[in-house]
Amino acid sequence: MCYTIRTMPPTPPTPPPEMLADWMGRHGLSAREVARRAGLSHPVVVRAKLGRRTLGWQAARAVEAVTGIPAPLWMDYQPVGRKRRNRKGRRRRRK
Repeated sequence: MCYTIRTMPPTPPTPPPEMLADWMGRHGLSAREVARRAGLSHPVVVRAKLGRRTLGWQAARAVEAVTGIPAPLWMDYQPVGRKRRNRKGRRRRRK
């Protein structure tokens, strides 16, 4: 009898914004509450959660103290860029 071992392809690492959103959902905390506990502003936490902003060392350490998400993960994360659009939803031309 011959057995074949099948290996699963490696799963990509979970990005920090997704980890933050998942943690907040599991603990029932809002971005405002996480910001208050971490000593950060509400917009900083919201943008980090949406993946539009990376955190500096101090902010990453503060989020780590609250959530347990390691601060070095935020240092390696590259935020997702948003394409600029006009009011009609079309991309703006760069001058």
